[in-house]
Amino acid sequence: MSLKSVLTYTLQYLIGLSKLKLVQAIDVLRKQYFALESENRILKQELERYKVEEEKRKIKSVNLKSNQPTSKQPEWELKGVGNDGQGK
Repeated sequence: MSLKSVLTYTLQYLIGLSKLKLVQAIDVLRKQYFALESENRILKQELERYKVEEEKRKIKSVNLKSNQPTSKQPEWELKGVGNDGQGK
């Protein structure tokens, strides 16, 4: 179905309605629009709250890992097992 045929059919349908029916249809669409707009605003706020919580969780996980000691041997320690440097 092309856009032209959809618009033509819609226009013919709307012309066939009485003024009262058109006003009622517009009123229903207006109420649905405001309800959806309100729901959209609430969902955006909720999404923003989840993003903030996720950022806090990421920071906490990084902080937990950053405070753990490393398993890497320091550069100033002598290499090898049992090599305590007392034989020098």
